[in-house]
Amino acid sequence: MSKFRTSSKDQRTADGIVFHSKLEMNRYLFLKELERAGAITDLVIQPRFAWHVTCQPEDTSMEAEYHATESYYADFRYTIVQNNEDVIEDVKGVRTSTYKRKKKIVEALFGIKITEVTQVI
Repeated sequence: MSKFRTSSKDQRTADGIVFHSKLEMNRYLFLKELERAGAITDLVIQPRFAWHVTCQPEDTSMEAEYHATESYYADFRYTIVQNNEDVIEDVKGVRTSTYKRKKKIVEALFGIKITEVTQVI
């Protein structure tokens, strides 16, 4: 192996941010161009959606309550200038079962639609 070969991490880093994939990095660079052109505003990387669940077990011999906090991190959030639409995006190579479950929960709890991006234009 050449000592000059770039690492996988280097190949998916832009603006000092290490992305999960090259596809996600390329989408970020595309969105930055749209922001510079004035087509979108308020670009946010990794916006967090969190929810808290409290469960009461039917079995009275168990602990009275169970508390859990879960989070979902989308890849991007931004606003389209033309129609003032807020967009939540997730760049996907593979749709895991965990992602599918959290997507359904977030869309239902927060009343949003998560747009999946599978390729960069």
